[in-house]
Amino acid sequence: MGIFLGKEELSEALSKIKTKNVTLYSRLSAEKEIGELLEKYLPEDTYVVAHPQIGGYDPDFLVISSRFGCRVIEVQSWSPEEITEIEPDGKITLKDGRRINLTEQIRKYRDELSIYLDTNLGMTNITIEGLIVHCRFTAGEFKDKVSKIFPPDYYRNILFKDQIDTRIEQRLKASSKYVNRGLIDSNIQTILSAIEISENIAQEKRYVQITKLEEEPAVEEDREQDREEPEENSEGENGQKDSGPEEEQDLENDVSHDQDPQVPQQGKPGQNKTGLNWRNIAIALFLLIILICGSLAVKNLPSLQSAVGLGSAGNNTGKNKESGTIDRLVNGADSTGEQEMMLTVTKFLDDSRNQIIFLILSDGTSTIDALIDKNTKNALQVKEGNRYLVKGTLEKSENGNRLILSEISLSD
Repeated sequence: MGIFLGKEELSEALSKIKTKNVTLYSRLSAEKEIGELLEKYLPEDTYVVAHPQIGGYDPDFLVISSRFGCRVIEVQSWSPEEITEIEPDGKITLKDGRRINLTEQIRKYRDELSIYLDTNLGMTNITIEGLIVHCRFTAGEFKDKVSKIFPPDYYRNILFKDQIDTRIEQRLKASSKYVNRGLIDSNIQTILSAIEISENIAQEKRYVQITKLEEEPAVEEDREQDREEPEENSEGENGQKDSGPEEEQDLENDVSHDQDPQVPQQGKPGQNKTGLNWRNIAIALFLLIILICGSLAVKNLPSLQSAVGLGSAGNNTGKNKESGTIDRLVNGADSTGEQEMMLTVTKFLDDSRNQIIFLILSDGTSTIDALIDKNTKNALQVKEGNRYLVKGTLEKSENGNRLILSEISLSD
């Protein structure tokens, strides 16, 4: 029987919100149920931590084992009736119109935990994976629900309530496509001492949602309308609040009226009788100048890259060596062919048996998995924390993106 940390905090949160928020109560009840199943079926030296505070995130569970390392688990309590579509890349479309990317959610949790352990505790080469548990589906019901044929690898990081049984430890081990690296007891205790239970258990969860770009201006317009309404009129015409507690907090931290060029101010110095605010006009002109300068800088970027030897301008090899961030690489229109970027190695895992090295590379904002094999040039010099000029091709699949490196060398 495993050790369930945070169980009391979950129970306390449930008792406080039972009659206040049915949706939140249902989600936390599902989390508690899954936590108790993990506690029941995992070995006695395995820890199940509810809502650990990891950097800016607090995933539903962190499972720590001496045999397979760490697993971050996200529990979903949606019923089959609430879901209209499930896609092989992890996206789920709900009946209320939301499109949520659960695969991206657990990837963020996994990467944040890796960075946290490295930065705060100096722990590297720990196997960390993320899983989604659907507690309102059985495995059979899920397969009946989806309209597409999913690749077998899709189910590596997906579990269902009926799969949390005596084989749960084997399933958690199998969630990693890499070699499982366990933890010695002293390291487990160090992690448990450093990580605290989140104080925000009884709050609505913020999911990684997929939104259309054309919808964003409407969101900003709604925020401006919210700012213009008086405080005493915080409810709409139908008696419903315009935003939840977290959205209201965001609005409080938003730009104030004095700083917003779109909200006219009455009775302020510098405002003439016709209602024009000259200070705001000056700010708008200043921002326009910045935008024009920025556009010119972007337009001339290829020639600047060529001057310092970073870009592909003047390169006649026919390969795409455009310098850029990971997001530009993954989401860019031209992500085929060989790419060249300056990236930092944040994690290094050597599978010498198969003559393969697995890396996590970072540009300071995003991360991407990478692979070094026997054909990669200069592979022996790689160390965590160093910044390298990497060359390779992007490999895309349902399980995520990966950079297959042809060459890696230290930056000057």
